[in-house]
Order: sequence, then structure tokens, then C-alpha cells
Amino acid sequence: MRGVRLPLPAHTKMKKLRNFLPIEFYFILLPSIFIFLLSLSSPKTLPISALGTKQFLKDSSIIAAPYSISVLILLLIIFICALVPIFCVLIEMFSYLVRKGNKSLATNWKHIIGIFFTIFLILFAGYSLTLCTNFIFKISDPIKTANMGKLFLSWDRAIFKTDPGIWLINKFGGTFLEKVFLLTYNSLFLLLAIILLISFIFNKKAFRKLLLSFFISWMISLPLWFLFPTLSPDFMFRQNKLKLAAPQECKAFNNFKCSDQLKENLQFQDGVHIVSLNPNQKSLSTSTFPSMHAAWGVIIAYSGIAIWPWLGIILIPFAILNCISAVYILEHFVVDIILGIFVAIISIVVTELLLRFEKKYFEDKFGLLSGIDYIQSAFKNFASAIKKIIK
Repeated sequence: MRGVRLPLPAHTKMKKLRNFLPIEFYFILLPSIFIFLLSLSSPKTLPISALGTKQFLKDSSIIAAPYSISVLILLLIIFICALVPIFCVLIEMFSYLVRKGNKSLATNWKHIIGIFFTIFLILFAGYSLTLCTNFIFKISDPIKTANMGKLFLSWDRAIFKTDPGIWLINKFGGTFLEKVFLLTYNSLFLLLAIILLISFIFNKKAFRKLLLSFFISWMISLPLWFLFPTLSPDFMFRQNKLKLAAPQECKAFNNFKCSDQLKENLQFQDGVHIVSLNPNQKSLSTSTFPSMHAAWGVIIAYSGIAIWPWLGIILIPFAILNCISAVYILEHFVVDIILGIFVAIISIVVTELLLRFEKKYFEDKFGLLSGIDYIQSAFKNFASAIKKIIK
């Protein structure tokens, strides 16, 4: 009969729904929900506070370390990132009350939905992956962890004929380069927050690239941390927290001249990373292989260059120094760094392929990404207004 619409088949409805959902929904949000449920399935999972967040903030405020200010700036940037969308939502709600009945308000509400989708995506993915990381720490076997540590140490020694971290410390301890290494290592999350904020305000494509590659690299690393649990060289050999390392290995990792600045930094890392063998509260910080410092340093450089290619002049050397510094402060073996770089490259390639694939089907009719467009246009208008005032 004419004029009668037949209901669409189920597969057609799903195909249409797929066209309206961004790639982040499938490769960040859905995996995060699965990981969240998987982590909660074990009674060994602890709250996020068990990861040392409170201790980190406490130590960073009382230790006279060069990165204490960086921690405060990072918290301030995160606070600003949270305030900007809330401020935009308040503007939209005010606009709705003033212009009630205007048809264009449907688009404005899409902006609000998009803003909350972006916030929820970041917070939930970060929470679920952190929870899963904590779950891996709780189920790590000390014997397997010790064996892996000895294996990676033997690989480092086979490649370099020495312990790279100890060699670096003896070579550059107390010099200006040591200060550069320590500052670089402890500034990673500060730089991550800055690049995230800049891309969020000015470059939607770079912002999406950073989110996708960041979380994909974390998801790739989770099964590797589970299969190859390893403590940092500092905990494994210098402090011998598992009490399973051979005396000669421990002696080698204490055979270096430790400057006051490096000693302070090592004490800080000990306070942040929880290593407990208590049967009721066992927790081993076994997320060293691969190194996320190495992976995220490369991803930051990749995302920064997507914002403005000239940023590579700063970010590429930063990524290289970040890898060296992770070995310098005995947080990683060199093989951790090598694998971390590979994880970053894989994440970047996957991100590029996903975004290219998305162009073939995606129509943002739900406005899930329109919030980013709205905020960027709001800042552009604000910048234009400031220029007019100055002129």
C-alpha cells in the first residue's frame, strides 16, 4: 500500500546506528566497559586510592623536589579542563531560557550532550583502565615477577655488556644532564595535560588522535603486564623488595654515586609506587614491561606535531630524553623502553587507520563530538574579540 512505511530490518537499524557513533565509542568506551566489569569480578580489586594517589599528593607537597610545582600545575590544568565544559553548559542552559522556542536550540543541546560524552569518555576509560592495572598488581606472582626481572636484566647486559642505568648514573650523576633527565621524567604528565588542553581548545583532530592512541596503548599494555609482570630495576635489585635477587645483582645496583637530587627522586618514586607483600594487601607495581613513559612520550610528540608541526622541535627531543631518563632513575630496563616505543607506534598506526575508516561511515547526528567543535569555536570567538579590543 502507498504511504505505508514498513519497519526497517534489525540489521539495517544497527547499520544506521553505527553511522551515528564515533570510533571512540567502539575502541575506547566499549572496551573500557568490558575491562571495568572484568576488574570488578575479582574480590582482589581495590579502590583507586590503593594505587598511591593520596600518597603521591602527600609526598609531592612535602618533598622539596623540582617537580612539586609541576604536580600543582597539572592539577590546576585538570581543574580548568573540568571547568570549561561546565561553563559552556551553563551558557547553553541560559541561552535555552532566554531563547525558548527557537529551533536552533536542538543543536545547542547536542553541544551539551557532546561535552558530557567527551568528559565521561575520558574519566570512565581512565578509571576502568586504572582499576584493571590495580587488579593486575594484586594477582602478580612474586616468583614469576622476580624471574622476569632477572630475564630482562640479562637482556640489557647482553646488549650493552653492562647495566645501562648504572652506567648512566656513574657518567652523568651530579651534572646538569642529571637535572635534565629528572625534570624530563617528572614532567611527562604535565606535558600530557598541556597538549591535551591545547588540542581540546584548538585542534579537534589532534585531540581525538591523542585520546585514541593514549588509551589504545594502555589497552595493548594490560595483557603484557599480566603475562610479563616485572618490577622496576630499582625495586627489583637496588632495594630487592621481593628478597629474591642474587647478592651480586643487588651489589651491582648499589655500586653508583647517588647525588642528593637523585636520592630524593628515588625516595619519591618509592612513596608513589606501592609494593606490598602483605597476604591481605599484596600489591606489586609490575607495569614496567612495556614502559608507558616511553609509549606516552612518543604519543605526546605525535599529537603535538598534529597540532603544529613546529612543536616537533621540542617534543621529539623530549620523547628521546624521556626514554633515557626512565632508564637513568632505574624505573625501567632498556627492553621496557624498546617495547614501549613499539606499543606507541602500533597505537599511532591503529589510530590513523581507525580515523580513516571512520570517514567512510560516520555522521555525527547525535552530536557526540559537537561539544569539542562548540568549545573550539567559542575560544576562537573569544580570541577574535580580544584582538579587536587590543586594536
